[in-house]
Amino acid sequence: MNKTETTAIIATIKLAYPYCYKDLTEDDRHILYKLWYEQFFEIPYEIMNKAVNAYITDNNRPPAISDIGEQIDHIKRKAYNALDSHNAQLKENSDSEKYGYPTYNVGYLLTEQQLADVKEVLRVCENRQLRISEMLWAKGTKRIGGKQ
Repeated sequence: MNKTETTAIIATIKLAYPYCYKDLTEDDRHILYKLWYEQFFEIPYEIMNKAVNAYITDNNRPPAISDIGEQIDHIKRKAYNALDSHNAQLKENSDSEKYGYPTYNVGYLLTEQQLADVKEVLRVCENRQLRISEMLWAKGTKRIGGKQ
């Protein structure tokens, strides 16, 4: 997500929650945009927009960054479930063909485009999680009961 798309995401939040961010100074506004951009820069706009809209649909208070992170995690779980179902059906199809039995629907097969989309969602979500984990264990982090 680039800075223009970040602005669009925050504008969506402002429209959904009219009292949100209304009394911010120009400096606060700049910090807000920078903070959201830094938290979600690796997430494509389409995924981010889905996460924000899913949040808006179910909540009557403005989202915190962690709320949108949870929505992205939910999207990631759905992608894993779709991939698991796809792989289960592939295995069933292979086993049925191998042993000459009829194929049962144990899942569903994704199209090539759907499979590519699911893999892209998982890739960007895992990259974000890796970045967050690396920040937590960065050199110089004080560890309880250990040496620095």
